[in-house]
Amino acid sequence: MSTYAEIRQKKLEANRQNLLALGIAQDVPKKEEPKPKPVKTKAPAKRKAVAPADENVERRRSTRMRPSVMTSDELAAAATADKLAKEEEEEEKRRRKHDPRTIEALSRVTGSLDQLSLQDELKSLATRSKAIEKTWFETEAPVYPTKESVETLQSTLEELEHRGTVKITPERVYSLHYHPDTTKDLIFIGDKEGNVGLWDATETQAADDDGEGENKGRYWHWRAHQRSISSLKFAPTDLGTLYTASYDCTLRKTNLETGYSEEVIDVDRWVEFGDGLLHAFDFNREGNQIWAVDNDGGIIHRDLREPMQQARRWQADVAKIGGLSVNPINPFVGVTAHLKHDLRLWDFKKLLGMPEDADSRDINENCVVSQYEHSKACSSSYWDRSGTKVLTTSYDDLIRVFDINPRKLGQYLDKDLVPSVKMGHNCQTGAYVSVFRAHWSTCPTLPLHVIVANMDRTLDVLAPFPSPKGKSVVQLTDEVITAVPAVTASHPTREGRFAGGNSSGKISFYAPPDEPVEAEE
Repeated sequence: MSTYAEIRQKKLEANRQNLLALGIAQDVPKKEEPKPKPVKTKAPAKRKAVAPADENVERRRSTRMRPSVMTSDELAAAATADKLAKEEEEEEKRRRKHDPRTIEALSRVTGSLDQLSLQDELKSLATRSKAIEKTWFETEAPVYPTKESVETLQSTLEELEHRGTVKITPERVYSLHYHPDTTKDLIFIGDKEGNVGLWDATETQAADDDGEGENKGRYWHWRAHQRSISSLKFAPTDLGTLYTASYDCTLRKTNLETGYSEEVIDVDRWVEFGDGLLHAFDFNREGNQIWAVDNDGGIIHRDLREPMQQARRWQADVAKIGGLSVNPINPFVGVTAHLKHDLRLWDFKKLLGMPEDADSRDINENCVVSQYEHSKACSSSYWDRSGTKVLTTSYDDLIRVFDINPRKLGQYLDKDLVPSVKMGHNCQTGAYVSVFRAHWSTCPTLPLHVIVANMDRTLDVLAPFPSPKGKSVVQLTDEVITAVPAVTASHPTREGRFAGGNSSGKISFYAPPDEPVEAEE
């Protein structure tokens, strides 16, 4: 053995003895030293020499890869650090979910405009909203359409054009709301990720046969919630404040003039483990009280003139309540749509008199005036703008209309509600298509009609007749539309202006053709 090998072996043995003294290595008998291989002299050495196998060397390398032994103080410090990191992470999530903030425009969608243009657009809308007549939603009670009025409606809507289908939000559309501004077509969108989109579709124009003349309008989006936005709307008397309800169990309001967003309702106060997903909400006529329903069968009320801590919640069901609508004539009358198939007519004045911890059976016995049971889940329920008709959508493939007088609730006691109109419609949406919810058109200059999506990728307009079946008026579509426009909306006061949102964040817009501009002489 060479002198170098002897020195190296002594060092290895010394290291092994040190490891044994520390209790890290085990004392094992040494194997015989392998005989060195003869060195080739003919060819030049082109590769590194292979070190002789040595169990002690291998054992020394493996011990270096083991984690060092930590003292009890070090373990306690590490556990404390992990706990503090998790608490900080949870606190950051809480702040993003609950704290006030100013909205910021995002650029995740191609063509989305920047923060400065968003601020200008919202401030301009807030200014115009103050000038809109506060009674814009008032109208005479609509009557059921006749054969003649449906023909008039059909001739009006058959002239509508597909102005364009544009991607506005990053993810699937969950909710739509058409602002009542009479000078612009402003559509607000809520998506699956919690983004709010705004599309100014006023000048939108689809390309012609040669691919020329396309105009996508102007659009923005910003993050408003941590999860899907199930519903969004403006209060009847405050068209400058946008309210949004979300599956993150919160309801927020955003002042368009300042861009400032703050929390209005926090369902986590009552429901644990994030089960209080908000599905729907509505206002009283004056816009100073708000009602909401959640995934855990709760009905929530808050007077917006009082602190948020004064909000109350009643456990009205053991399953999801998916829809709610407050009567525009009598603020103490409402309807709810339930996963357990039924439509319920409520006396909210009695509900306000019940303690929050009241049993759901007592609540329903004392506060539910009447109900109607569908054969399958009831997806939505809406009063018309006159407050005399209720529209429901169900997975039993029927859209129903109920005539209800909100001023005479006593006549419905101990009696089941009976629909006056049943309209057949395919409501069997799939996993990637948002639930269909038929909406009333509130345009006062047109006969009574309903808007709902179709699995055939159309937006359907139906006319309810006081007979077993309604009538299909028109189906709006275009060859460029490749997904179901599951979520629908229409302009509250202008004729024939419709929008439908699909699972890719795109909105399809229909409107009458532009009037030709006469050339100046």
